[in-house]
Amino acid sequence: MHPTTFDAGIVLAQTPAPGVIITKDATIAGLVDLLGHAGADMLTAAIANRTYVPPYQAIVSIDTAEAPLQHAPKITPEDRRIDWDTWTSETILRRDRVLGRLWDSITVPRLHAATDRNALNLPSTKARRITFTGPWARCTPPADRTEALQPGQPILLTDSQIEATGGANIGIFCADGQILAPKAATVEGRRAYHGLPMLRKLLLASRQNAQVITEEI
Repeated sequence: MHPTTFDAGIVLAQTPAPGVIITKDATIAGLVDLLGHAGADMLTAAIANRTYVPPYQAIVSIDTAEAPLQHAPKITPEDRRIDWDTWTSETILRRDRVLGRLWDSITVPRLHAATDRNALNLPSTKARRITFTGPWARCTPPADRTEALQPGQPILLTDSQIEATGGANIGIFCADGQILAPKAATVEGRRAYHGLPMLRKLLLASRQNAQVITEEI
């Protein structure tokens, strides 16, 4: 408690050790409800016990007694940018659950480049952002797939995978070898939530282009 500054001063009350247990699948809404009730109970007890009346009786904080206090950094848009080379499926699922609206600026240009070798030099495709809408669904990698998949590579899902994901038809390969399918996506400068059909068209076009190049060789 501090007379003029927020979140500073003497610690008058704290939840008992080991603190509030946060489950692995916790959501923002769930935490707001959980911590809101815990805070309300503490505030009610502090008023009833007149803890706020001087002279203040400081308690020994759990953080200072057992472990150093860790300050969470400020969340920025970069915390939503997917690093396909390092992010596992668990990282993507967790960040989507906590932050939402994950994005990258390489998926669309790469697919354009697969259909047109000069696409990366075009202003209309260079560094175009795609924002994904969750929740993401896990997909079982097809057993008969022979080509190597690189992290961040989109694939067309099979009928059984589409049914399992609830309708999503595009999956993306993650750094841990798993495939995740976003519910929807929006490409910068295009209609909202029409990103997955665009990716599907680009994937089909890239397949046709690869077949033409193979035949030429």
